[in-house]
Amino acid sequence: MVKDEYAISFALILNLRLMKDILSEIIANKRFEVDLQKQAISIEQLQEGINEVPASRSMKRALASSDSGIIAEFKRRSPSKGWIKQEARPEEIVRHTLRQVLPPSLFSLMRSFLEEV
Repeated sequence: MVKDEYAISFALILNLRLMKDILSEIIANKRFEVDLQKQAISIEQLQEGINEVPASRSMKRALASSDSGIIAEFKRRSPSKGWIKQEARPEEIVRHTLRQVLPPSLFSLMRSFLEEV
């Protein structure tokens, strides 16, 4: 029992260290990115652009006015896990997913739409 608890504790510590390393890498990359952006755009340019910010969009209103109400994210890679499915093709995943959730008659009607997607 004690041996199992030790193994679990050791695994958790290793996992926390790995997460800390990944987060440190993300933070370092973001700081570098911000420094590059600071060199590319002056504070004055940013202040001038404040008035040009587009109006915010409401996700609630967008979903309420949507015919499907579907929210989807296509993610090939995760910052913490690496590649999920490098060779994945979004159009195939959308087609497969819709085939699973739509009744066959509706899926057939949407075939031309899916080809455009």
